Amino acid sequence: MIMLPHGAEKMLGLFGGYGFKATTAFFTQTMGLPWLIAVLIILIESIGSLCLIAGLGGRLWAVLLLSVMIGAISATCYANGFFIKLGGEPEGGRR
Repeated sequence: MIMLPHGAEKMLGLFGGYGFKATTAFFTQTMGLPWLIAVLIILIESIGSLCLIAGLGGRLWAVLLLSVMIGAISATCYANGFFIKLGGEPEGGRR
């Protein structure tokens, strides 16, 4: 359930997201990821979370989502740390 809004942001532009085209452009141009990896991230977060909720291919989608999250941690959070101070400036995570 937690990953579904993240996938909907990337795939459909819901919840303040930018949609498929803009997210793919960000991943490829800003982050330097290959186009195929960018598309796979979007598909895994959106379709994978729906399949997990429906109980379809649970182990496969869980491993794929874990892979996406390890990539996200290593790309965005690792340098700044894991925690964010509540109620103030971030001490870690995204800035």
